[in-house]
Amino acid sequence: MSATLLWNHLPLLVLLAGVTLFEIRTFMVPDTAIVVGTVAGLTLSYLYGSGPWYPYWIAMLAAPLLLFSVGRIYEKRSGEMFIGFGLLKLFLVTGAFLGLPLQGLVLLFFLIAIAVMMLAEKRGLVECIHGTPLVTIAVVVALCLAYACDWETFHEVTSSVESGVEPDPLFQDGFCRS
Repeated sequence: MSATLLWNHLPLLVLLAGVTLFEIRTFMVPDTAIVVGTVAGLTLSYLYGSGPWYPYWIAMLAAPLLLFSVGRIYEKRSGEMFIGFGLLKLFLVTGAFLGLPLQGLVLLFFLIAIAVMMLAEKRGLVECIHGTPLVTIAVVVALCLAYACDWETFHEVTSSVESGVEPDPLFQDGFCRS
């Protein structure tokens, strides 16, 4: 990925670090950070993002709706709360910055982390699960994977397949280029 895209994700990482520290101390996600982060993410994605604007909006809205739906089902079956609204709002910010393919990875890594933490809680290894650090870790892991595997090339190939344009001939078999 280019250095420009790295700089576009730096504000997200700084925001997530601040929100994580705040949430650990207060058990709340500040609405101001959500509004500022969402506006900044959409602005940077529109100005410097690779590809069209709509994957950012879809990612921004789909992940919270999916998590809310899963959370409601879990809540009805177990009687316990699965995810708070602060985390749902935090996924608005990550979607605004990352767009569709990366937001899917973040969501996958987050759900894996939540499952591991829920198992640890049932075994008595942890008393309280803070979701914001798990989102932060999921974003860092997804970004590291994207940068290591040249996500920009992957994004070009998926965009060109959707639009009917021939993919980049430098893209070789598999997810990562060698």
